[in-house]
Amino acid sequence: MAALFAVPFFTFSSGILGIGFVLLMLWLRKSSIRYLGLSRPSSWLKTVLRGATAVIIILTVQGLLVQPLLRHLFPQPPNFSRFHNMNSYQLLGWIAAGWVMGGFTEEIIRAYLLYRIVELVGGTRAGWICAVLGSSLFYALNHRYQGFAGAIGVIVSCIGFGFLYLASKRNLWSNIICHGLNDTLALIAVFLGTLS
Repeated sequence: MAALFAVPFFTFSSGILGIGFVLLMLWLRKSSIRYLGLSRPSSWLKTVLRGATAVIIILTVQGLLVQPLLRHLFPQPPNFSRFHNMNSYQLLGWIAAGWVMGGFTEEIIRAYLLYRIVELVGGTRAGWICAVLGSSLFYALNHRYQGFAGAIGVIVSCIGFGFLYLASKRNLWSNIICHGLNDTLALIAVFLGTLS
């Protein structure tokens, strides 16, 4: 099963293995996914608004600061060629995959990583900041197909996702909404040719 992680044609192997690992670890700890924040929020409206606002902030920072800087500093821009030449049915498939694998799976894994890093470094404010940075580096490795510049862009987005999780009092729903919207808008931009 571990060899599946290394198979390049199996796009979602790391997410499937990652969520399987997290669920196993939670079961061994006699815990549940609710521990990570997958529970009903106090207000769905505030949760959706928080996620939508966060994606606007993340995309604005990416579009106005990060991506122009990366294109200036690195000869190879972020590589989104995996998503080029999509037809509309493939776009819908990738969007669905973005919500399931990005929105749900990656955010559950991120929450688990945050808690494990905090266990190692301590539950102080500095410990949570280290956890956000550490988990963001982990996700950059998982997006290495985008090249070095793309991986740095992923780090910036993941830092935003990490701080959103903390601002949401560690409830996952705002993150799921933010990440799903982020992936949806990025895929539409690639499809329309505005993000190459």
